[in-house]
Amino acid sequence: MLPVPEAGLDHVLRAWVGRGQLVKVLNQLAADELPRSWRPEDTALRADLMLFLDLVPLISRLPRSVRQWSDLLPAQSRRRQAVADSPSGATSWVDTRRRYGWPPSAFVNRHRERVAHELLSSVLAWVGGEVLRLSRRASTIDGDATSGVSGELDALAAAFDVGLVSPGADEPRPSELAAVEREGSVWRRLIDVARRLRAASVPELAAELLLPVPELRPTLFQLGVVGELLMGLQSAGASITSTSPLSFVTGREQFHVSLDGRVWHLWMEAGGSWQRYGVSSLYRSLSTALRAQTRPLAPDLMLILPGEAAFVIECKYSANADYVGRTGLAQTLLYMTDVGASMASRVEGVVVAPEGVVGDATVASTPAGRLGLASPSAGVERAVDFMAERVRPFRAR
Repeated sequence: MLPVPEAGLDHVLRAWVGRGQLVKVLNQLAADELPRSWRPEDTALRADLMLFLDLVPLISRLPRSVRQWSDLLPAQSRRRQAVADSPSGATSWVDTRRRYGWPPSAFVNRHRERVAHELLSSVLAWVGGEVLRLSRRASTIDGDATSGVSGELDALAAAFDVGLVSPGADEPRPSELAAVEREGSVWRRLIDVARRLRAASVPELAAELLLPVPELRPTLFQLGVVGELLMGLQSAGASITSTSPLSFVTGREQFHVSLDGRVWHLWMEAGGSWQRYGVSSLYRSLSTALRAQTRPLAPDLMLILPGEAAFVIECKYSANADYVGRTGLAQTLLYMTDVGASMASRVEGVVVAPEGVVGDATVASTPAGRLGLASPSAGVERAVDFMAERVRPFRAR
């Protein structure tokens, strides 16, 4: 598979994507890259499949019978009070007199019950419930996903069926996991599963699981380029402020970048920029001749100092030279022309493709501005240099 800028991807996910939000971000950014038949739910299903497959080696170390789980749950003694019409050997006479007078109108009886250890059963219920949920979802895509751990899954399901544990347990806290871990080797194995489940909601770890999914790699590549750009800007002394979630790609820029006393706007999927700045799009004007409505142009990434300068980055995750070169360059040149006609007096653009697909960076002057083809690192370096150059006030043409 072609490489993804993993350092950049790790940075953007750690710093700018909330816990559990990666699937939503991918669905928003990947709308144009995914097959027409792909549903938003499919991204979540792929994520759950990859997580389950990652868990299989850990699940395979768990008990294969419900009897084993039952033997591992030590009983606790729990006291329970009940009100009865008549006394018994379990009657608490002190409580009875205090609550119901003398002679009493009812009797308070105390009972002692033997129940499974509450913390252990709660953790087993949460882990078992999550593992069984993932196994069902994984099986909708890959019917063989559960074949290697069917015995372990059956034992977990039986623990619910016989009432050993109850569904709906809350996610355990780290301190609770640490306490259960001290209960023996089997419980340590269960806690390994629990910690992997908890970690999977962290964006950078979720992305690691999704990297093998071919349909999602172009979007992860784009996120990696964003991360490389943000790191490059910070290294140049820029101050970066998030202005909207990465999953919100329709109405406004995602970041404000302050450098040398000027505030640039950083867009992902910049289709809403023309409306945001109150200007018209040449492309939209020309496309009104079409009987069917078209979507607005949407550069993958755009850094813009409104009214003055703009830098466009188009991400092409492909080894196909025609797609990266002919399609990517033509697309970026159209973006530059439209942006330059209404939003900025100085425009530059670059098509970035994976390392190894592009050799040395190339650049040429066009009527719309400088246009280049580069690797992610070289493209980001040029974007940072562009921002540091002096710009002239814009006059719309």
